[in-house]
Amino acid sequence: MRYRLVAVFCLVFASLLAPLAVAQTVDSPGRAEVPVTDGSEAARTEAVAEAVDQVILRLSGDPSVLTSDLAAELQRNADRYLQGYAYREAEDTESGSGGLRLIARFDIQRLREALVEAEVPIWPDRPPTVLVWLGRDLEGEREIVGAGDDEPLRAEWVAAAKDLGINLFFPIMDLQDLSAVRFVDLAGGFSEPVAEASERYGADQILAGRIADTDGGRIDGRWMVLSGQGDVERWREQASDPAALLDRTLDSLVTRLRETFAYLPDLQARGRMQIEVAGIVDLGVHERVTERLTEMSGVERVNPVRVQEDVVQFELAISTTEARVMDALERDGRLAGSDAEYRWE
Repeated sequence: MRYRLVAVFCLVFASLLAPLAVAQTVDSPGRAEVPVTDGSEAARTEAVAEAVDQVILRLSGDPSVLTSDLAAELQRNADRYLQGYAYREAEDTESGSGGLRLIARFDIQRLREALVEAEVPIWPDRPPTVLVWLGRDLEGEREIVGAGDDEPLRAEWVAAAKDLGINLFFPIMDLQDLSAVRFVDLAGGFSEPVAEASERYGADQILAGRIADTDGGRIDGRWMVLSGQGDVERWREQASDPAALLDRTLDSLVTRLRETFAYLPDLQARGRMQIEVAGIVDLGVHERVTERLTEMSGVERVNPVRVQEDVVQFELAISTTEARVMDALERDGRLAGSDAEYRWE
């Protein structure tokens, strides 16, 4: 079995996405915007406390953290993490979203550290991206929702996901997508055409399914999550309306994503580097590679941040220099080889 190991630095990690990935980037995680009654100090203090909740939710993806003692402490001391703020007057007063709003910017590194010290797992620096194939069968109309569709539910779902620190995006539904995935594939839960059509998007995970009216007046959703290793997990949700159904589905999705992507980084580590290992075909091999990387001198923590087919990208928290870690990898007898080709022995 052969492996390819290539150093990938954090500054260029986002460029690994396929060119056709149309994922909307998550807004700056340290920025939050909340309504305020006026520009007084009392109103500002209350708004900043509310804003810090938005940021820690975005960093962790865990709504339960907002009711914890940690959240209460961060609210009381929100000014310590505040880097700056400004006010703006929103225009859309008819929808209830207008009026004066406070825009706050927080030190996310210090907030990450506060979460980790309280043993709250957080997302990696680049949060997970999820490609969504959504079949919509409502009020007698069937369609697959695309990235450019004027579909309020899509926009609301994307916004709700951003609040939880993840990035949902939809296929562009060009001729290639239309010929590859049909509505019946989503309704029937056929994973193979979805997996093949998703390859060009470079998402961390794929969510596919359909929502439909039922005779009882409820909305039924049938879903499947596809991992990069070909695993498929299926489940079903029902709710009183489409918006409520998508909210429940998002909760289930985030729970699954946190199991895979959220982690506790080593705060004592000197830095981070990323490596890519190809040829990991099963869980046993994955565990052996992870164990070997963890054993290397200067590597404090190993976290898989992306899986695509047989390639796993690991983030290493290191207490030494990248050069020393790379030297150890080159000299490792179980990754023997040349020209960036390695064999696990």
